[in-house]
Amino acid sequence: MSELNYLLYRMFRGDEVSKLDNLVKGYRGEQDFAQIVQQFLPPNSLYMQDFVFEMPGYVQIDGLLITPTEIHLYEIKNYDAHCSIQNNRLYYNEHHLQHNPMIQLMRATDSFNNILIKEQIPITVHPHLVLIHPYGTFETDGSSGIAVLTRHQLRQHFQQIGQRANSKWIINPNKLAQILANYRIADWHDYHTDLPLDLTKLKRGIYCLHCGSYRIHVSKHNLRCEHCKSQTPKIEALKYLIHECSTLTSCEILRPDILFDLSEDTFNRTWVYKILSETLPKHHRGQYHKPTANPYLPIMLDLYDGLRKN
Repeated sequence: MSELNYLLYRMFRGDEVSKLDNLVKGYRGEQDFAQIVQQFLPPNSLYMQDFVFEMPGYVQIDGLLITPTEIHLYEIKNYDAHCSIQNNRLYYNEHHLQHNPMIQLMRATDSFNNILIKEQIPITVHPHLVLIHPYGTFETDGSSGIAVLTRHQLRQHFQQIGQRANSKWIINPNKLAQILANYRIADWHDYHTDLPLDLTKLKRGIYCLHCGSYRIHVSKHNLRCEHCKSQTPKIEALKYLIHECSTLTSCEILRPDILFDLSEDTFNRTWVYKILSETLPKHHRGQYHKPTANPYLPIMLDLYDGLRKN
């Protein structure tokens, strides 16, 4: 979800990209589906999110469910709309979708089957298009070979899978997951290139993680928002800034200059260098390896919601 983090940080600093809303909606749909899967997960099965591989071209699968007897691929769409299939075409509120997710899913299924053929694993793959939004509706003329599941059908869907999983095992799901791990790759799309950013146009300063205000009072240990009166420990604000600058810049190495510039030297430089040395592996003098994970996405999404309401 690096691209989502990247666009959220840009929004908070006054440089919003129109793609952001769709990314947030898609991410929340995938997380919603994952929670439902965990609630009704069939016995002896395993669920994987965001499986990316090349076989031979780039393929991304939102969800992958492995049971001892079959595999299910899920393309998840969080459409708050009436969707329909007519003549094997998907319509969104009666408008034909040019980028048909069913075609994408068929290609992903073919590519995934290539892995199974190569590994000589005789297991059936079932592709599904999931319309996860609670208020979305769907109808079909039966022309598509891809199964479409709405939210209210998921419980029964997983129960049926569980019943079939009691049949004779073809493969241990954990063993298959280990095999698939050899094919899994990182998403190589460069969002810095696809959605270029002029760092000089970003708003400077430190913003409140509760309301987005830049009216921040800095004390010895805390940052206090003059707008909503919330307080954030100074160390947490700096760690957030480190993740923010790491995401906004394209190079693999983090240079402290960007922290000083973007925050307008809110923090004492000696203290910043101390925290960087304690937090991140050092690359060279004054340069650090970037953190590999961002723990702030839930906070960022809450801030996104709050700013959207205002």
